[in-house]
Amino acid sequence: MDLSYNQIEVVEFTSNQLERLNPKNKVLKKLILNFQGNPIACNCSNYDLFRFIQDKAVHDEYKPIVFDGTSDVNTCSPPNVSINQIDLTNLTCNIVNGCPSPCKCSYLPHNDLITVNCTSANLAQMPQHLNVTLMDNRAISRLWNVTKNRSIQLVLRNNSIQEFLLGPLDGYELVTELDLSFNQIKHEKDVIIQNFPQLKVLNLTHNHLQSLSQKFINLVLSSKITSLFLSGNPWKCDCHITSLYGIIKPTNDKLKDPEKIICNGSDIPLHSIQSSEEFCPVIEDTGNDDFLLIVIIISLVIFIMVGLLTICLYYKYQHPIRVWLFAHRLLVCCVSEEDMDKDKVYDAFVSYSQEDYGFVVH
Repeated sequence: MDLSYNQIEVVEFTSNQLERLNPKNKVLKKLILNFQGNPIACNCSNYDLFRFIQDKAVHDEYKPIVFDGTSDVNTCSPPNVSINQIDLTNLTCNIVNGCPSPCKCSYLPHNDLITVNCTSANLAQMPQHLNVTLMDNRAISRLWNVTKNRSIQLVLRNNSIQEFLLGPLDGYELVTELDLSFNQIKHEKDVIIQNFPQLKVLNLTHNHLQSLSQKFINLVLSSKITSLFLSGNPWKCDCHITSLYGIIKPTNDKLKDPEKIICNGSDIPLHSIQSSEEFCPVIEDTGNDDFLLIVIIISLVIFIMVGLLTICLYYKYQHPIRVWLFAHRLLVCCVSEEDMDKDKVYDAFVSYSQEDYGFVVH
């Protein structure tokens, strides 16, 4: 079949189309297809065509189908390269609907993977939903009868995200890879595991994490996560880091960068510390705890009783006390002449000679 030198950009090389060329009830020894001279597009809409040319691992009834010309003749553009040289594992196209703004989305048919790339998008929080779909279903591989589950790779690298969104969240159940590196996350949340049931790769490097709770560690260990990255955080190596130390010593296969987890303020890798007692000493029980508690309680009771007694005495004898303080010029800021005379009806002025000062004053 000669289809050379036309304007064909996309070839729907699906199983239905092949069955029309090679019906199962007929014996076809050889079918030669010629697409030379066509502007075949180098994108994932032609994924099945490219894979058929590169890989003959299809059903026997399709094996008689061959393409005319060498690998140098069967090319696609741009960039005008041989189809046999295309890396199908990285062949993507921008055919995604519902891409969150201002992110960029692409589809990888080889893994049936949608990538939502929000790198350096000035985001203060994670996208509210991931309701992404494909605009062109021709990119979905139908020739290879391999059951795949649609998955999403969410890249939120280098933003200002401080916390995880609370769920449930639309579309997040399809996320298998989550990159939250270079953000401002201070505290881990259990929802990061609970709201991502299919999550396999979690990157929390270069955030503001200082410790991880034991509950979070347990959820990671029991989840589908196979790759966890935690380096570049200001880890505070004290008793709160014990749970993280527990998956470094002994080494856990899920944690992929244990040698890069450094104690904040030093260059000591956490995995090089031989025992948790080096950063979380065990305090021995000296038997004096009960005695110390009794002493503290008695001291508090005495302090309260003295305080109450002082208050009672002051309110009973406050006038003589204030007169005495005023006369001796003590605590003048708390005792004024107006306060001393506020309950008096008349003011009295005494005039005397300097020679009588001692008699009048004393």
